[in-house]
Amino acid sequence: MEKPLLSIGMIVKDEIRCIEKCLQALQPLREAVPCELVIADTGSTDGTREVAERYADILFDFPWTGDFSEARNAVMDRCSGKWYLTVDADEYLVPNLRELREFLWAKHPKNLLLAFVIQRSYTTREMDGRYMDFPAPRMLRMDSGLRYQGSIHESWVLPADADTKILGKTIFDHDGYAFQTPEQSKKKAERNMKLLRAELEKNPGDLRRLNQCVESSGAFPQEHMSYLQRAMDGFMAQPELAMSHYGQPLYRAALQKALLGDLPQARTWLAWGEEHMVRSIFFQVDVTFSAALYFQKKQEYDTALSWAERYFKGQETWSRQRIAMLRESRASGLHFLAEEDRQRMLCVKAECLARQGREDEALEMLLPLDAAKLELAASYSYFQAMDCLRDNPQAQERMGQVLPPILTLSEEEEDDKAEKRRREKRNNWLLMLNDRFREKPEDEDEERRWLEGRWRLFREVPCELGWAARLMDADAEEGRVLLERIKDWTQVPLLAIQHAVELGLPLPDSFFRRSAQDNRDTAAGLVDAKKPEFIDTLLDWMGCCDFTASMSRFQFQFELTMAALRAEDWKDDQRARRLCALFLSLAADYMPNYYNSALLESEEDWNALPGMHQFALLLLKGRSAWENGDELGWVRALRKALKAAPAMKKMVEFLQKNPPARPVDPQLRELAAKVRAILDQYAPDDPAVAALKQSEAYQKVAHLLE
Repeated sequence: MEKPLLSIGMIVKDEIRCIEKCLQALQPLREAVPCELVIADTGSTDGTREVAERYADILFDFPWTGDFSEARNAVMDRCSGKWYLTVDADEYLVPNLRELREFLWAKHPKNLLLAFVIQRSYTTREMDGRYMDFPAPRMLRMDSGLRYQGSIHESWVLPADADTKILGKTIFDHDGYAFQTPEQSKKKAERNMKLLRAELEKNPGDLRRLNQCVESSGAFPQEHMSYLQRAMDGFMAQPELAMSHYGQPLYRAALQKALLGDLPQARTWLAWGEEHMVRSIFFQVDVTFSAALYFQKKQEYDTALSWAERYFKGQETWSRQRIAMLRESRASGLHFLAEEDRQRMLCVKAECLARQGREDEALEMLLPLDAAKLELAASYSYFQAMDCLRDNPQAQERMGQVLPPILTLSEEEEDDKAEKRRREKRNNWLLMLNDRFREKPEDEDEERRWLEGRWRLFREVPCELGWAARLMDADAEEGRVLLERIKDWTQVPLLAIQHAVELGLPLPDSFFRRSAQDNRDTAAGLVDAKKPEFIDTLLDWMGCCDFTASMSRFQFQFELTMAALRAEDWKDDQRARRLCALFLSLAADYMPNYYNSALLESEEDWNALPGMHQFALLLLKGRSAWENGDELGWVRALRKALKAAPAMKKMVEFLQKNPPARPVDPQLRELAAKVRAILDQYAPDDPAVAALKQSEAYQKVAHLLE
């Protein structure tokens, strides 16, 4: 084999998920220039080594020592190329080799020791969504004599006169973060932080290590914040440090934490950056983006608009001077360069314009956006902006165009990946739409507009969402027609169902054909979203619906009644009695229909039932004891019921003070009527009344007369 021009080095351990994809992606490079591939395995047990054997020119075992530099240097010791390229197993070389080939074959000054490539880190496993580009120092001249240093985030420390070059078109796609579970991320962070703390302790003033501590300590909030505060304290004492390669991403991280977390330091740190950091591309892109969101949330729309406009200028600067900016930002990647970020900031800008009364300008920005392609964060900003234009016919018409393709499901197989993602996006949109439909603004000045109808933005949507929006402004006659048109109730926000209840409209069969879980969720939402007084409306509404027509209808009524019990404040005795009576009446029918009656014969078996079902059965048993005069049995049943459903404590307390009425013997009721008729013949202070009240007959029926 001729002397290689390039040595590719790797250290691996248990990389079976990605190693073959990585090695296959390197094949075009190995065929384009004289290469050797040297791999150290640090203890794989999942088949990684067997895959590596098929590709590596040199493969050896290297027992893990807890020091990444030792492993990397062991690989370099076995390499003989002119240049050394280090690659991780979850990185895949994009097949555009022209720049890299030209660099490797070119003659360079002796002081050009290092080349940066672009690591493009994706956040989705499909690698087709959001990503961040980071200039990674990956290629070193072997005759430089440099060695890796540092037990973690190892690097080559270049001499002061060394030159470097950025290969801006040589890209390695990276998906390692997308495949990490939260548990794996935390475990990795714990491993990294153990090593990083030791490294930082050796050199407390090392901004590179401090930056790495910030990046790796997200799972440890207090420690993370302490590093950020430490960085800002240092910068404010020595502002020139903040403009260093590692100072810029540190300032960015501190300010983003303060702005997005609404910390007390936010405005102070931002003002300091205005004085010292405006030349930084991190400030021009990432800080301006975060500041626009911060002031938008604060409802300081003029200021938010100014920061949004500065963000777009920062993006323009990046586009014009990308290579120079990559050199400046080589300590970290920029966070908000993706198309999703640009679209989100367009929506923020449009909202600010609309809030200023500049509706035409806002619409001009929003109408070209394809809402179906927006990611979740951008979608939310899109609706915030559109919500400001809810009464604008053009905005309503646009929503009628963009929403049906998003809300309509295809009939493709569920295991199709694209369809799964589409369903997930649709569900996210439905949650967001429901919020936009229902949310009452915190700002009191906005309350009047909300009451006038946030739903009107969706009136022109030609499907269930649009009919639900029209229902909100409908009378009973029109509302009945609109309800019958609805088939897909997942598109109908809860507020529309509540309005149908307020109109006294019976819900159609299509509503009750949903799953039991959907009915439970709707029942709970109908009550929780309103004040307890709404329970009176619900109780009246139940009288206009035929809940005995099917088991699903009956089940919904039972779930709705249980939800009302949970929401009841037990301050209105009349409503509380009415609610308790309804619950016991429904439970007496529901339980033997829902369960095999033979299974309910033994109270010991009730422990296997849901808590509220146990609660219902125990109350029925207690009521029976009470009606038969067994007051102790009633009290015991209440205690057991409370144990089965502790959340129903207030109801149990109410029933202790207000037990159900006992059934009245017909003969006793007749006697009471006769006694009342006699009493009506005399004035209340007549001696005959006093005498009658002492009689045995009166004592028997006194409880019926009071």
